[in-house]
Amino acid sequence: MTMFFAARVLDGHVDYPYYFSNSFPKDLLNLGNNELKEVDKESASSAPANSGQHFRVLLPACGDLRHVFQTARSLPIAFKGRVTFALNDIDPFAMARNVLLLYLVTSVPSEETSSIATIWLSALLSEDDSSLLRRSLSRIIAMSHAELRESTAGVIDVHADCYDILREVWVKWESMIPSLSCDTLLEQRSELFGPGDPCEHDDFIGHLEDAPTRHIPSIRKWLMDGVIAPQGHNDEHLTRGNPTFTGRDAPPPEVRHPGILPRGAVVPPIPEFEAPSNTNFSYCVRSDHVPYAMWDYLEMVRFRSIDSITEMCHAFTVDIIGKVQSLMKEERLSCRIFLKDFQDLGSFPDDPDFAFDRIFTSNLTDYYSRTTVLSSMEPLLSSHNPHAVLLLETINWSIGIPEAVWPVNMFTQLSLVQKGAADRGPEALDGRQPCCYHEYYNNMDYFITFLRGESLIADGESKVCLPTMEEVMSCQGLRMRDFRKGRNKVVPFTMRAAARTINMLSGDHKTIEWYRNLQE
Repeated sequence: MTMFFAARVLDGHVDYPYYFSNSFPKDLLNLGNNELKEVDKESASSAPANSGQHFRVLLPACGDLRHVFQTARSLPIAFKGRVTFALNDIDPFAMARNVLLLYLVTSVPSEETSSIATIWLSALLSEDDSSLLRRSLSRIIAMSHAELRESTAGVIDVHADCYDILREVWVKWESMIPSLSCDTLLEQRSELFGPGDPCEHDDFIGHLEDAPTRHIPSIRKWLMDGVIAPQGHNDEHLTRGNPTFTGRDAPPPEVRHPGILPRGAVVPPIPEFEAPSNTNFSYCVRSDHVPYAMWDYLEMVRFRSIDSITEMCHAFTVDIIGKVQSLMKEERLSCRIFLKDFQDLGSFPDDPDFAFDRIFTSNLTDYYSRTTVLSSMEPLLSSHNPHAVLLLETINWSIGIPEAVWPVNMFTQLSLVQKGAADRGPEALDGRQPCCYHEYYNNMDYFITFLRGESLIADGESKVCLPTMEEVMSCQGLRMRDFRKGRNKVVPFTMRAAARTINMLSGDHKTIEWYRNLQE
């Protein structure tokens, strides 16, 4: 079997910044199923030994802030302790935006959290929100990393080595505010939503086919103006472009969609990022990175179910920002910021905070071998917490494997459509894309074969025999949770796609948990 992986860097080009990442929001602690499993989640009176514990979570390729905020929102009532997130990414643009948003959460009064949500989500801003953004940028630019840490009571701690490069991004954004009109930004944005990038444009048309009918008008409006604002807002007041939606220019579509390379081929090294101060800033949020799809659609509907999906997302985001803001004010949630290659994070061996209860690597294993990722992260996983878990996600595992996600046989396809209709109702999936039926397809044999085959080249050596699954499940002193025999304990092995009509899930993402043998 020949296997492939997608390369996000080709011919010296780097993709757009991931201001809105492609990973489904996850509660990375899931304390109710782990350290606080014996505690009634709804009881605030319980006071178990772990309720005041300090947990540490590492995201070595964090992208945006969705996992931080989702984890904070999901903390049980009984939990009275602290959580520290170590956020790392190699991209200064994405990390500059993350730090700015965190600073807004810590510095803006609670009654203005709606403005934070708008700055986070909307391509267009009002004069008031644009002024708030400019003031915040001016303050954070004027600070040193030590002054930022002190002004936020230590809840935002940016590593000294990266603060200057992040400042270059903030300076550019601040300089753009007076001249960045909504027309200028929307003109740049239109180039990413039309025939100029057919791959992403076609994906979005498929998204429109999947979305509930009541949301279609608001989606079409967002497609035109990129606005995500509170219910009852007046579009006429949105006269300013949001500079935090700008960044480095991306490569042309033929480079952004290069196809696939054989797994095991030499991957071109990620080129050095050009200094932001020398970069031409323009609109850079890809059309398949959709802000209103960043949260779990089922949770948004439970929180507030209205016809406008953009206003629903805004309201949900305001609520989740409020929860994070409260935790930060109580100094129970803090973030440490790094700008490194994930393989260099082990350079803090004497730092006691660099022993983590959870490590979520996103889909690094789509670009690096499983052995490389595990060997880099294993030393950072706590050896004292029996619930400590290292989470590996794969999004592109099925590329190049025929029938891995959808059968060729028409009768098998029909049976899957019938299963979907029986599960969701015939009208719920009528006209939906095939990916909505993927969750009804048992492709476990393909995924297991992929894991075994990937191990053939994981160590850079040619092996004669395909390893057994038992051999695959032990690596770098860690043990893989056997998803064939039971559920994951922190993050679901895979998420349902058919029920989450807005989230643009393929139904093929898998998350594998690795733990130390002391759990058994």
